[in-house]
Amino acid sequence: MFTLTVSENPVNDLHTHTLYLTTSAVNLLPIRRRLVNKKLKELVILPGELASSTLSLVLRIKHVALNFTRDFHTNLVPGSRIIGKIPTGDKRLGFGRNDKLMVFPYLTCWIQGVLDPCENCIAVMAKDISTYKSHLRHPCTANWKYGKTLDGGLQDYIKVPLPQHSLIRIPNGVSLHDCCFLYDIAVPFYSYCRDVLCSLLEKTPDCRILVILGDSTREANDCLLVIHHLRLDHLLITFTDMKKLNEIPGLLSTYANKFHHVLVFAAGQGPVTAALALGLATGLESTKARHTIALFGDHVGRIYSEPPDRTVHRVNLSYKDKFLMEELLQALADLNSIKDDDTHPTITYMQSLDSEDTVTNHSTLSEQLDSNELYTEWSTSLAKKKKLRFKGEAEVVTTTSLSRGHISWLHCDRDFRLCLDDHCDHDTLKRCHSTNVINKLLQDRCTLQRVFYTNRPASHVKINAFIF
Repeated sequence: MFTLTVSENPVNDLHTHTLYLTTSAVNLLPIRRRLVNKKLKELVILPGELASSTLSLVLRIKHVALNFTRDFHTNLVPGSRIIGKIPTGDKRLGFGRNDKLMVFPYLTCWIQGVLDPCENCIAVMAKDISTYKSHLRHPCTANWKYGKTLDGGLQDYIKVPLPQHSLIRIPNGVSLHDCCFLYDIAVPFYSYCRDVLCSLLEKTPDCRILVILGDSTREANDCLLVIHHLRLDHLLITFTDMKKLNEIPGLLSTYANKFHHVLVFAAGQGPVTAALALGLATGLESTKARHTIALFGDHVGRIYSEPPDRTVHRVNLSYKDKFLMEELLQALADLNSIKDDDTHPTITYMQSLDSEDTVTNHSTLSEQLDSNELYTEWSTSLAKKKKLRFKGEAEVVTTTSLSRGHISWLHCDRDFRLCLDDHCDHDTLKRCHSTNVINKLLQDRCTLQRVFYTNRPASHVKINAFIF
C-alpha cells in the first residue's frame, strides 16, 4: 500500500473557495514527464496509479538513459533504458531492497496481459515462455516497448507487470552506464551474431566483415565486448564510420566489393549506400545465402531493391533478447572481476579503415576509446574521483591502498542529475537538468545520443512523499 502524506497545509483560494497546494509542495510530489506538443510536461503520479498487485511490482526509478535524437515520442514518457530499485524487499519474487534492477524495455502480449494477444504470443504461451528459441521463432508482433508505445523511465516510479519476466537483476561490479548503453549496439550485435553470423562464419571462416558505426572511435568497444565474449577472430572485422569514409578521398572505391558481410549501425541512408558499395557483389544468386547486409534499428536507412547476390537482414530487438542481455551482463561482471595482477583480456590490433589505400592495424580494447571515454570508477568510500584508464595499456590504474570498483567500457556523452529545484541555476559544476533544461535542449535540436540521468524521486523528501 502507498500512503501520500502532505505536511504543508493547503492554501484557500479566496476567489474559488477551494484548497490547493503551493508550487513548492506540488514539486515534491512524484511526477512523470510526458511529451506534449514537443515539450515535456510534468504530471503528478497519483497513488491509485501505483496500486500493487500479485501480478505487478512498483519500481522506484533511479536512472534513465536518453537519446535526444530518437527517444521523444508525442504523448509518451520518454526513456526505454530504465534502472531502479523496489522500495521494500519482495520475498515472493526473490528481489531484495538493495537489488539494482533493469526494466527490459521490450515486452509481450502475455506480459502486458492483453485480452487479445497476437498469434505469436499465443504460440509461445502454448509452448515454453522461458526459452530463447521460443521467442526467436515466435516474436511478439504488438510492438510493446517502454518509451515508444508505453510510458518510459523519465518519471519517479513505474509499475512493472510480471516482474519475474520483465526485470533483470544487475550483477555486482557492472557499470550502470554500461547496462543502459548495451542496448544501442552490443545487444543487437550479439543477437545478430547468435542468430545469423556465427553459423555463416563456421561455413566460411575466412570471410571479411565490415561494421559501419556512427562514430567508430567511441562505439567500437560495444562490438569488441561481444567479439571477445564469442571469441571471434577479430582480425577479420573492420570498423569505420561515415566521417572517415567522407573525409578520405577514394576510400569507397578502394574497398568496393571487399566485404562478405556489412553491418550498419549508423543512422541515415548514406551508410546503407556505402554498405551496398563495399559489400562483395558477385551478381550470382548462389552467394545470396553466404553474403549479407545487416541494418540495425529503425533509424538506419532502407534498401528498396534487394541485391540478388546478398541477403538483407533488418535487425530489431525483441523480448528474446532479454536472455542475451542477461548473458552480456554476466560476461561484463566476469570481465570486471578479474584481479589486477591477472592478465587482462585484450583484443589486439583491430583493423580500421582509416587510410586511403591500406587497412592498418591499430588499437587494443583499452585504446578503442580516448582516455577520457574509458574509465574506472572507484569505490566512493575510498575515492570520489573517476580514475582514468591508461591509454594503450591492458591494466587498470590501481594502487595498493585502493580496491578496484567497476569499469565502464562503453562511451557516455554526458552524465546529469534530474533536478526538481526551479531555483537551481543548473550550472556546469552541478551537472543537473530540470524539465525546463531538457525542453531547451529539445528546442535547440540537441544531438546527444547517450545521456545518463540519475533520478532523485520525491520519496527521498520527508514531505509530500510516498511512505512504504
